[in-house]
Amino acid sequence: MKLKILSSVLALTLVFSACSDWEEINTDPNNPLAEDVDPGLKVGSVFKEACLTAHLHQRIQNLYVDMFAQYYTGTGFATYTNNSVDGWTGDYWNEHYKWFNSLSNLVDQYEDSDSYTNAVAVIRIWRVWVTHRATDLMGDIPYSNVAEGVYDSEETIYKDMLNELEEAVASIDPDKAMFSDAIYQGDLTKWTLFANSLRLRLAMRISGVEPALAKQHAEAAVVGGVLETQANMPTMYANTAIWGEGYSYNYYFWWGSGNGVGMTSTFYDLTAGIGGLAFNTADVGAAVATYPAVVDPRATIIFGSSDQNADVGEGFEGVWSGIDAGLAPSALTAPENFVQNNSRMNTTLRGEFNGDNARSWTIMPIAEVWFLRAEGALNGWNMGKTAQEAYESGVAASFEYWGLSSSSTYLASNEVNQMGVSAAWGDGNGTDLEKVIAQKFIGGYPDNGWEAWADLRRLELPAVDFGLQSNTNVPAGKVIQRVKYPSSQAVLNEANYAQVADKDVEGTKHWWAK
Repeated sequence: MKLKILSSVLALTLVFSACSDWEEINTDPNNPLAEDVDPGLKVGSVFKEACLTAHLHQRIQNLYVDMFAQYYTGTGFATYTNNSVDGWTGDYWNEHYKWFNSLSNLVDQYEDSDSYTNAVAVIRIWRVWVTHRATDLMGDIPYSNVAEGVYDSEETIYKDMLNELEEAVASIDPDKAMFSDAIYQGDLTKWTLFANSLRLRLAMRISGVEPALAKQHAEAAVVGGVLETQANMPTMYANTAIWGEGYSYNYYFWWGSGNGVGMTSTFYDLTAGIGGLAFNTADVGAAVATYPAVVDPRATIIFGSSDQNADVGEGFEGVWSGIDAGLAPSALTAPENFVQNNSRMNTTLRGEFNGDNARSWTIMPIAEVWFLRAEGALNGWNMGKTAQEAYESGVAASFEYWGLSSSSTYLASNEVNQMGVSAAWGDGNGTDLEKVIAQKFIGGYPDNGWEAWADLRRLELPAVDFGLQSNTNVPAGKVIQRVKYPSSQAVLNEANYAQVADKDVEGTKHWWAK
C-alpha cells in the first residue's frame, strides 16, 4: 500500500500535536531527498527509540501493557482499575507517528534505488513492527493517509501489514548491500527469519476472524523460515550511558504511588506447583521463609522475595507471593496487599539504582515463535512440527534463555499449578491449548507483555484475576481491551476522530478479538 505521510514538521504539529525533534530523527531539512546518503545513517534512532525509551517504557510497556496482561501489578496506578491515562497515550501517539513517518519517508526516498533494495525491505519490516504495537494498543489508527489524519480499520491495517512482510522478504537480495542496523548488524538471513516470525504472529492474531487468510500467511511464514534458536533472537541493547537504561529503569521500578509494581497472583498461580522442581531459595536474591515447595524454576529468577525491599513491613519478611489484581478498595489498605510486602522484580533483572545492568531488551522471544507454531498445529495448520514438538521446543527455548537445563524433567511432570494445568503434554491436566498459552505467558517474561495481553483479549487465556474495574466501559470479568485515543485528537483532528469516537472506550474489542 502506498502510504500518504506527513511531509513537514508543520503538518505533524497540526494533526498530531508537536514533535520538537522531528528534524533530528528525520533527514537534513536542507537536503531531505539526498539519495547519496546511506539510509542506515538516517534510521538508526528509530530502531532504538521504537523499542521505547525509559519514559515510554515505564508508562506504555510496564504501566499499560504489562499491567493489563497481569505481568505485574501495582495498586497505586490508574491502570490497575482498567483506566487509560491521557498524557501517557498522547506521548506515545506523538512518538509513534514520528517513527512511522520517518520510516515511511525513507521508503519513499529509496524504494526506486537499486542500491538500497535491502535497506528498504528492512525498513518496511520495522515499520510493520512499530505499527502493529500501536494498533494493538488503540485499535483503528491513521495509517494509509496519515497526512490527512484518516483512521484506517484494524482489518485493513492487519491485512496490509501481512502483505508488507511478504513483499519485503521477497525483495531481499543477499547479493546487495545492507546497512549495519542496531538489531542484526545487517544480517539479512536473520532479518528474514524475524520478518517471517512477525508474519506468523500477525497471522495468529487474526485466526479467529480470518482463519483461511491466517492459515495461508502462517504456513508461508514457516516455509520461509522462522526464528528457532537463541543466536537469532532479535534484541535491543541497553545503553548504560543514557539515563534510565543504565540502571534498568525498565524493570526495577520501585518508586511511585503504592510502592511500584510487583508479582501478580496470576503469575503465582501459573508457576506454583507445576513442573516437579523444588523452589530454589538461592535464586530469589534475599532470605525467603514463605514459599511454595514446588515452583517453575524460571519464577524464582524473575521475582525475588520481599526481603529484597528495604521497606518490607514487619511480619512480611521473606515472603514469595503475589497480589490479587481484583481487590476491593477496602482490601488495598491491608498490609498483605502492599507491593513492598510481596515479591518484586529480582535483582537479576532490575539491577541497582546506580547500576551497571546492560541487559538487552528482547524484541521477540524464541519461545513465542515455537508456541505460535504449537497453536497453529492445533488449528490444523502445517507448522513443520507437531503441536507437542513445537510446545516442548518452546519450553526448552525458554529454559535455555534463563540458563536452565531442567526442561526435560519439567516437561515430564504432571504436577499441576494452582489453575490445574501441568507441563506434561497430553496428560489431561489442562487442555492442549491451555498448556500452550500458559507456557507462552510464562515464557514471554519479562519483555513480551504485548503478546500476553493480546492472548487475553483473543483467547481469554490463561485464566487470570481481573483488575478492580472502576471503569464501567470494561465489562465485569473481562480484560481491558484498549486504551483511549489522546484527547488532542478530538480537537486537532475533529472530523476524522468523529468517525471513531463511538468506539473510543476501553471496553471496545479489537477486530481480531471478536
